[in-house]
Amino acid sequence: MIELFRGQDAIIIPDNDLPGMEQAYTLAKIILQVASTVKVLKLPNLRIKQDLEEWIALHTGTKTELLDLAESTASLDETGIRIKLDRLRTMVEMNKELSFHQSGENFRITRE
Repeated sequence: MIELFRGQDAIIIPDNDLPGMEQAYTLAKIILQVASTVKVLKLPNLRIKQDLEEWIALHTGTKTELLDLAESTASLDETGIRIKLDRLRTMVEMNKELSFHQSGENFRITRE
């Protein structure tokens, strides 16, 4: 399946939660082996666990708007992906010990 991405510009759109982001960057690491470019596109104004389908339905997202967001998203390299994955995995581990609440780009951590 990875061969489908050979020489292509890949854009991954994750679910808006920690597992979704971790999966997106793990996939980006794999695809980067063969793709020309890889981007992980975080959609704006999504609640936790929402995804592309809900973004389109709730925000009347258009193809043009999605393409504009993709164009403005930076391509990733191996170092960027590794840093993101390390941070996401740290947050997942912290989430096991603490109550970890995400609101958009903001996080609040409390002890259970």
